[in-house]
Amino acid sequence: MPEGKKRIWTVRELMKSGHRIPCGKRIRRGALKSELLLLIASIWSAFKSTRVSDKPLDDREVAEFRSLFERRLKHEPLQYITGSTSFMGLQFGVNPSVLIPRPETETLIEEAVAACRKFPAEKRIEILI
Repeated sequence: MPEGKKRIWTVRELMKSGHRIPCGKRIRRGALKSELLLLIASIWSAFKSTRVSDKPLDDREVAEFRSLFERRLKHEPLQYITGSTSFMGLQFGVNPSVLIPRPETETLIEEAVAACRKFPAEKRIEILI
């Protein structure tokens, strides 16, 4: 790029860089995670309309994407980056002070609830989920 000329980033270019980088850093499903980071970077409307867009991004959008992407490249869980996660069909706010629920935990709870339903009514326990 010629000296003094500012690069214009588009959603397409950020997606290309997002598809390449995680593969080299051993981050699974890098493409999906890049899409989610683009969503957070407030450019989802341009991205979702065509799935690939040449819309130029402003400096704030590019900087926000880069900041979030750098956090992901350092292996910070996506749930901490987004600030939320789904558990048992509900959305919960999360941060590094809380554990991220795993899919296996949902299965464990479903099995426990099913087992409790087999007890006679007078011996049942209440489980809040």
